[in-house]
Amino acid sequence: LPCAFIFINTNDFLVSNIARCYSENGLCCAINRNGEIIKALSNSYIDNFENLNTRVNIGGYLSNKKKKSIYNLRVNGQISEYTECIGGRWGVIDLDGEYLIPPKYKFLQKQFKNEYIAEDLKGKWGVITSNDSVKIDFKYNEIRYFSSNIGLWLDIPYYIVKKGNKWGVIDSANNKIINFEYEKIEYIGNNNKHYFKIRKNKKYGVIDANQN
Repeated sequence: LPCAFIFINTNDFLVSNIARCYSENGLCCAINRNGEIIKALSNSYIDNFENLNTRVNIGGYLSNKKKKSIYNLRVNGQISEYTECIGGRWGVIDLDGEYLIPPKYKFLQKQFKNEYIAEDLKGKWGVITSNDSVKIDFKYNEIRYFSSNIGLWLDIPYYIVKKGNKWGVIDSANNKIINFEYEKIEYIGNNNKHYFKIRKNKKYGVIDANQN
């Protein structure tokens, strides 16, 4: 393996059979335990491994124009904060760097409970599992996980979904929980009590999962 990288993340070997090797532009390739480069993962963005797999982007580039970073790299003594991966195609790999899902999606959100929010090449959003089974059909204009004051990746059993230019809420079985009629929806519940702050006609209210 040539001395061509600014950082080799050998800690990756603690959780997988590949390690990420970073270039100055923030993109990386991957090596196996024999130090051999995995050609299918060259010039890529590879996320951290969780639940035996992770997302990968092929053909995109990293931006450092925003404040919130996806990770930091020290380049020539300076910290470069890379914030998002733009362009390319997204897929999912296993612990050996083999594709579970080939890079065919326009976007994959960071996984939660072994599921990925995905955007297809037609700009429609759905939810898939790590083996590319479709859990929620690709028919929405956008899908998001809910966040709360406690943290982003919580066990909230709903998705906030955009249909046309209005937001609603569905559950993981694609059942409609909140009608698609709001300008904005935020989750404000806790434990088993699920409440939503809603905005309609620039005015706010609060409803529960039964729309009461």
